[in-house]
Amino acid sequence: MKVYSSDGSLLKTISYPAGFQVNKTGGTHLLTNIPITTAQNITTETVFTDLKKSNQLSNPISTTPHTVDPIKSSEITPSLTD
Repeated sequence: MKVYSSDGSLLKTISYPAGFQVNKTGGTHLLTNIPITTAQNITTETVFTDLKKSNQLSNPISTTPHTVDPIKSSEITPSLTD
């Protein structure tokens, strides 16, 4: 996932170093931390690839993240589930 500022500058790139396998249908949330002052008018672009990150498996998905009531990192426990 790439995070861009309102002027199109790349702010952050997020990736799973060893990848992850998807074996179910449904949805997921990709989270990252960005300072609130930077988080105004940002957009994200997400692309799913194979585990080697050499073949793109999805079209780019562009979103405008919800930042009205940001989640504090102390409010969540990161986890991956099957």
